[in-house]
Amino acid sequence: MAATPYTEIAGTRPRVRRDVLFTETPDGVIFHNADGGFRLTAASGYRFATLLVPHLDGSRSVEEICQGFGDRQKAMVGELVKALYSRGFARPVPAPDESAAPRTAPAAAGRFAQQIAYIDHYADEADARFARYRSTRVAVLGDGPVARWCVLSLIRNGCAAIGVDASLLDGSGGTTAEEVAEVHREAARLAEEDCPVELSALPAGPGWAACDGYDVVVAAGGPQVPGTVLALLREGVPEGRTLLPAWTFQGRAVVGPVMTPEAASCWACAALRLGAAGGAADTAAAGLWSGLALGTGTP
Repeated sequence: MAATPYTEIAGTRPRVRRDVLFTETPDGVIFHNADGGFRLTAASGYRFATLLVPHLDGSRSVEEICQGFGDRQKAMVGELVKALYSRGFARPVPAPDESAAPRTAPAAAGRFAQQIAYIDHYADEADARFARYRSTRVAVLGDGPVARWCVLSLIRNGCAAIGVDASLLDGSGGTTAEEVAEVHREAARLAEEDCPVELSALPAGPGWAACDGYDVVVAAGGPQVPGTVLALLREGVPEGRTLLPAWTFQGRAVVGPVMTPEAASCWACAALRLGAAGGAADTAAAGLWSGLALGTGTP
């Protein structure tokens, strides 16, 4: 017996992406998001979509959804779900593991429900993925606006352990007292909601020793970032650690590359490639490397 769209996907659990919309047309319905769309031509297409799409939430298989349907209705469901899959408008999700306990504490799961939903939009096991993010210890190097916004973003999105330069915590760096106070207020507000944030001052000193105990190190903006990153690269990224720089080149903000012990890319390679573009890039590259050589920082 030849396979049909319905039999091919009957055992799957379709979950429609959160950015997918469907709109009535004179001859049916169009499904669309920011990247494109497709049309389903049928006299009752829009009504069919309004009845079916709310059930495509990953909680049941197509076969379970179609209990009691006739062959014609099953064929329509099969065609639509297969079209949603093929265009990336939906994805099949695994059955939930009923024996697995929630990875994220209830208070944090409620407070950061939008972040968990955002992960779920793109990948399975959203709760476990968020729990791994929340438990990741992040060190943010720098005391200027980029470092401050990096810390605020980490706090607001659920990271529970952040190490920062002491000069950022006490306001003696490149941010105002009010800007620093906002960081402390955000952390205090989350603590009141039973979602505590460990905000610690990093010990003084160069190299990876100052970031001991942190899984990810972000070198966050400022003229000293290239020198800091280059020194860390000379030591070598330790096993199990990740280094991420945020820097500027030729008037542009650059984030990355992500560096790990296994990664083939590194900051020095990226800087050399950007500097090889010719024209104004030559001047920018000269400023970058001369600043590193002289220890004066970069533009």
